[in-house]
Amino acid sequence: MSRPGRPRVRASAAALALLVACASGCSLLTGSDVPTTEATSGSAGAFSLPSGPLDYVALGDSYTAGLELAVQRPEDPACGRSTRSYPSLLASALDVASFTDASCTGAATTDFAAPQATGGTLVAPQGQALGPGTDLVTLSLGGNDYDLFGKLVGTCVTVAQAEMSGSPCRDLYDGSEGSGGSGGDDLLAVAARIEEGVGRVLDGIAQVSPDARVVVVGYPLFVDGRTCAALGFTQADARWARDVFATLDRSLASAAQDAGAAFLDTQELSQGHDVCGEDPWFAGYQPTPSLPSAWHPGADYPRAVAAALERALTR
Repeated sequence: MSRPGRPRVRASAAALALLVACASGCSLLTGSDVPTTEATSGSAGAFSLPSGPLDYVALGDSYTAGLELAVQRPEDPACGRSTRSYPSLLASALDVASFTDASCTGAATTDFAAPQATGGTLVAPQGQALGPGTDLVTLSLGGNDYDLFGKLVGTCVTVAQAEMSGSPCRDLYDGSEGSGGSGGDDLLAVAARIEEGVGRVLDGIAQVSPDARVVVVGYPLFVDGRTCAALGFTQADARWARDVFATLDRSLASAAQDAGAAFLDTQELSQGHDVCGEDPWFAGYQPTPSLPSAWHPGADYPRAVAAALERALTR
């Protein structure tokens, strides 16, 4: 995700992901979706990690990097990479020979193959971190494509302040000419189209690192259809935004399925911890000491994701 203003171990056992086989690849499913029977040894072996130390590369945006979580890594400070991010925690839990965190705040799928301009500097394409010997790749990109996230959190709050009723943000981005928006800028359709960009990234990973095990990490349940002061959306826009994020997550899951990669459903993992939840893992438009970056997670989310990935990859 992008920085605020430019408009992502308390997981229960039921929420931790398990690796299962599927016809065209493998998926990481959670909760009630986990089959009660084990995958066959042959198909499970298709995703089993190689023995010995791993070469692990993490790709993603600010929900991967851990924007403003302590402690921030000194290299490429504009990227906001933290030692408390889920890739960093996962690397500490696994037997790794090397770990490269190529994630960067504001990254889109296009930044896999092209330099990313951020903080007044150019950051190397994330794909450059890969090599033929890469064993494991985690990937979470797409939320910044077409400025999807920026439009949601930047615009929905602004228009709601002027009229805290109805669905002003949905009406602005309903895709129809004369709506006051850009005409055709239907954010539900945009979220669905992001599957194409994620698919291109997965194709690029396969070309450079053909033997790597790849896990696509979905986006969390940031908005759960309810509103509150911290969120600042109207009730109708909160329900619509939930549908946009659910569509985005389905785009990532579908791209993973087509590429034979695994998918981690963090929407179920973060159930009950949305911005308006009783125990929120994510800040709304106002940061707090425990949630230091607006519209981004605190420390609980990366801990839960790292725990889910570790269990799935080492079971």
